[in-house]
Amino acid sequence: MTRWRAFGSEASSNATSAPPSSSYSLEGKVQLTQSAIKRLHELSAKAARPQLLRLQVNSGGCSGFQYDFTIEDKQQENDIVLQQDGCKLLIDDVSLAFLEDCQIDYVEEMIRASFQVKGNKSASTTCSCGHSFDVGFS
Repeated sequence: MTRWRAFGSEASSNATSAPPSSSYSLEGKVQLTQSAIKRLHELSAKAARPQLLRLQVNSGGCSGFQYDFTIEDKQQENDIVLQQDGCKLLIDDVSLAFLEDCQIDYVEEMIRASFQVKGNKSASTTCSCGHSFDVGFS
């Protein structure tokens, strides 16, 4: 499911088209933490089939862009796929342009539990909730 995505011309001009997932390396872009891997294994065990984590960057949130996570049971043809410790993270090429040297973590707090992006070097500012960010285009 694709949510609303309305980027300005500046954002879309910085997005690059990625090669098919089988030939693309996410090294230096994104990785899963042990907490995220553990949670994906738990979800897969409950569903009795592998559950895939999709990360999408959309416009919105209090800082201009927001990270949206969904759990899916199949990947799309054009997905860029990170496979790590038996888990799969799905990312589209537009979203990937907004990620650099970051980790996908699963955080459990008193008021919520959620997947979160940590340490994204492409983000110039982030919201305290961790789901919204801004990018300083040069």
